[in-house]
Amino acid sequence: MMLIPKGALVNAITVTVGSSIGLLLHESIPHDYQTSLLATVGLAVLIMGVQMTIHNIDAKGWIILIMGLLIGLLIGNGLDVRTHFLHLADALKHIGISQDPRFSEGLLAAFVIFCVGAMTLMGSLEEGLTGNRSLIYAKATLDGFTSVALAASYGAGVLFAALPLLLFQSTITHSASLLRRFLDQATLPWISATGGLLIAGIGLEMLRAAELPIENLLPALITVPLLARLRKLL
Repeated sequence: MMLIPKGALVNAITVTVGSSIGLLLHESIPHDYQTSLLATVGLAVLIMGVQMTIHNIDAKGWIILIMGLLIGLLIGNGLDVRTHFLHLADALKHIGISQDPRFSEGLLAAFVIFCVGAMTLMGSLEEGLTGNRSLIYAKATLDGFTSVALAASYGAGVLFAALPLLLFQSTITHSASLLRRFLDQATLPWISATGGLLIAGIGLEMLRAAELPIENLLPALITVPLLARLRKLL
């Protein structure tokens, strides 16, 4: 397999192109239209996230999901994930990459939307295990269109999300044979359900309906599946 998997590379390119178009259109789109555009994408992201969660767990699974989220939040707060993330974003701004005041917000929103979810995991795994790239190409197309709207509203942070996206998906693809032992058919739905809630949270923030500690909730992507596996063992 090539050093950079083709699916991950194509996905990063579509996000780069889409974000560049969004940045070019930023000045020509009236502020009211930008707000409406962001709200429209936010509504779609919210519905997508809720659908992901409901599709992947049953009624009994909500207890595990809520407990895992709370434990993940405690870990995230303890590690102060949000502050570290903001420091990283500030470092990128200080070396001249961007002076956009919404750089951090855009980078986080794009990373969660592009990197968290069933299509990311399954598409990257499928490419690594079988060489089939149909799912990851479908995701790349969707991400390309989404990045136009995100970049037009959030700015340059969305463009630079292409780099962690490339690294994240490449890592999953190259590690597919190892990850298969852990991300079995019983584990994947929990990761997708948790990712769905995080994506829904991003949607709420895009709609200005809530302010959520999304960064500090990222450890829940680990704690929720671990709790689910522990329940199964017990």
